[in-house]
Amino acid sequence: MSRINYFIEKSIHRVIILILGIILTSCAGAMPNSSWPNASLDKNKLLVSNNQAMYAISADNGQLLWQFPNQADKIRSQFYSPPAYDSKHIYVASDTKNLFALDKNTGNEIWIFDGTNDKSGTAPSYVTTNSTIVLFASAQMLYAIDNITGNLVWEFESEEDLWSAPLATDSNIYISSMDHTITSIDASTGLEEWNTNLNSSIADQPIILEDTLFTGSLSDNVYAIDLSTGKIKWNFETNGWVWGSPKAIDDQLIFGDLEGYVYSLNTENGKNLWTSQKLDSPSIGTPAYADGTIFVCTDGGFLYSINSSNGKTIWSIELDTKNADRILADPLIYSNAVYVISMSGENLVYSIDQSNGQIIWAMDLD
Repeated sequence: MSRINYFIEKSIHRVIILILGIILTSCAGAMPNSSWPNASLDKNKLLVSNNQAMYAISADNGQLLWQFPNQADKIRSQFYSPPAYDSKHIYVASDTKNLFALDKNTGNEIWIFDGTNDKSGTAPSYVTTNSTIVLFASAQMLYAIDNITGNLVWEFESEEDLWSAPLATDSNIYISSMDHTITSIDASTGLEEWNTNLNSSIADQPIILEDTLFTGSLSDNVYAIDLSTGKIKWNFETNGWVWGSPKAIDDQLIFGDLEGYVYSLNTENGKNLWTSQKLDSPSIGTPAYADGTIFVCTDGGFLYSINSSNGKTIWSIELDTKNADRILADPLIYSNAVYVISMSGENLVYSIDQSNGQIIWAMDLD
């Protein structure tokens, strides 16, 4: 399955159209012309993937530090998944099924890993790391790559496409597949340890809290899964699809759904602590958290500040009153700001004051 083309007119039928889009792209097997930008944050450096380049941007003032590549080509193009990083390198995956290791200070290419398997075409590609290896997921393949040399350590083939970044610990790798399963893989050997079928597609990376793995699903459910056995501990039924990863905050599990609600559950038993009022539009990304406040972005171009104890809105801001902005990526937190990556609007990146929702700076790269 490929990533859906998310350029759809706003309407009350958005979720129905999204369902049809996924069904159609799963049959066609071809990449759409565009997707949405994503980002990660390495200390005070925003790493933004957007179309034909990856950009390193100062979180302090929005200054462009460097970009990769300087000029787009057929191999180094179509970057949409959030970059990963370790102490030496930044890793960015392209939808041309290639992985690049870059120098953190300059953006210069250190090595490249070719995951095309001599096959043409494109596929959504994702990357994450643990202390020794880089995990690169593209189409149905998961590659473990030595983070220094770029050499293949092992590979694992899934029954269906991998539609999110692998979750990596030093001992295990967890992948979610469009065959409705989550699989635990030994990090040193690449051998499967357990496989759990959730009877639903999973669109984003699971998270771990102590001995439990948590994931949303496209079946209007969130699941808690035993980390060692893969057995389901509990599930919670939501109003809509849960696209983004949940956020664990102490004993709370926070997430949004495509009906526009935000939820807080008890991590031990799945009991609903609160459900927010319905937001303006679907929430796709993973919430961010700082000092008792949750930050949630919506498809309609809003950023919400929500009290984590009761789910009540503190403030909200519409980033582009012309309704061109769409915010599908995860918000990011640094210092006193929350960072939002938007698509189709006046700016690509916004830095917003956490306390009052005022824009600190904004930038576009066109």
